[in-house]
Amino acid sequence: MPFKIQSGMDALVSITKSRNKACVNQSVLASIFDLIECDGLLLFRVNLTRQEAKLVSSHPKGCDLPSNIGCYITNAVGDTYAGIWALQNPLEVIIASESYQVDAEQHLAFFPSFVSQDMVDVICIHGFDTDETELDLLVAVISVYGHFMSVLEENERDMLTGLLNRKTFDMRLNDLSKRHETHTTPEIINNDKRLSPFDINNDIPTHWVGVLDIDFFKKINDAFGHVYGDEVLLLFSDLMRKVFRGNDLLFRFGGEEFVVFLLDVDQKGAEFAFERFRSELESYEFPQVGKVTVSIGITSARQGAHSATLLGQADKALYYAKEHGRNQVCNYHVLLEQGGVVECETTSDIDLF
Repeated sequence: MPFKIQSGMDALVSITKSRNKACVNQSVLASIFDLIECDGLLLFRVNLTRQEAKLVSSHPKGCDLPSNIGCYITNAVGDTYAGIWALQNPLEVIIASESYQVDAEQHLAFFPSFVSQDMVDVICIHGFDTDETELDLLVAVISVYGHFMSVLEENERDMLTGLLNRKTFDMRLNDLSKRHETHTTPEIINNDKRLSPFDINNDIPTHWVGVLDIDFFKKINDAFGHVYGDEVLLLFSDLMRKVFRGNDLLFRFGGEEFVVFLLDVDQKGAEFAFERFRSELESYEFPQVGKVTVSIGITSARQGAHSATLLGQADKALYYAKEHGRNQVCNYHVLLEQGGVVECETTSDIDLF
């Protein structure tokens, strides 16, 4: 018993000593693996709105997925906001009840570990077989992990919209650079048929940065006041979450300026994604304010690019869009080829790709 308690304390120290969420995720799985007897652990992030689940981390590395895990995950997300729960499997139960659930027949246990807006992180333990004392320690460790992740998440978010904030931008891109070097891509289990246009593969997939600026936003604040201006920002960010994919990175840099980082998509797919958002926004009726439009500048994150260079390129395309009628998507590389903009100088910043 004292040994188990000490192991639990060691696990808590290990989990909370890092401020990098990827490291914290790996640490909690490794700590649990040392604490109890099991075959392996998987950490999924479930997007309740998009009916999508992403495998975030596993331990031991290369841990095999149980053969039936896809069924558990894909059946677990549905009309959650309407409060309709079929409760056909353990994952649905734990998301609904915010409690752990064990499937003894399949030797699987599911623990909700962290909840953020429409996201639920779920730890799946394969080969689960533990006693009551170990279970109490396990629940305590996962609880501390969840609270710690909430603090880290809050520090990365814009207070008004809940999108990622400006200070998180370089850190996330640096993480992507490291992932790119090891050629690892998170597994996506996806039921959302709206995403099929992103599968266009005429070119080699890469990453794309888009800078979005709401047209005439100052006039909105001046005419309707900051309360309605803030509502526009909130609804704008909600539309971003609905239109872009769950694994794309969405930022608010401040004021009416937003940034989107599209992952693993070719040029046609990127242009389609940003144009679809522009079109969706144009057709949206904002309360009191009415119609709102957006100008967007995009650029590809090609190998050797720097973060400041990427933003500079996207900004040049954005300014071109605003100077030539607004309410449009402009591609920096297309404009450069056509002579619409001059080449953006490379800056000495984080080397990304």
